Amino acid sequence: MQEFSDNGSVRIPDEIINALRSVCLSASVSQQSVFETIQSVFHEFDYVLDPHTAVACSAWRSLSSQLDPSVATIIVGTAHPAKFVETVESAIGQSVVLPKRLQDILSLPTRSIDFPRDLDWTVELRRLIVEKSREKGN
Repeated sequence: MQEFSDNGSVRIPDEIINALRSVCLSASVSQQSVFETIQSVFHEFDYVLDPHTAVACSAWRSLSSQLDPSVATIIVGTAHPAKFVETVESAIGQSVVLPKRLQDILSLPTRSIDFPRDLDWTVELRRLIVEKSREKGN
């Protein structure tokens, strides 16, 4: 990590890159592809994807010819579509219903703490957690 701190980049040795390439595939997915994937999955399966899961589905579709068809692929959805309501509603042409729990969370006030740039935020965060825990009697 010192190299990254010093140069803002890290050079990964060729042998590591080659080892990764022997077991991993990667794909680049455009915003348009994400939009089209949300649309097509909705129309084909009546299922609403969030954009993150649509990236995975789109990448899988583009890489599927390189995959062993005898091995199942599992794509795990990581977010609720309502978290990205504008994008999803635009893609499917319908309103996305917010789950009650998400409605409740979104109705809460936003709280944040600004830390000065020169502050070690990990130390300050730990201090705040301890302080808040003591206030609650934990």
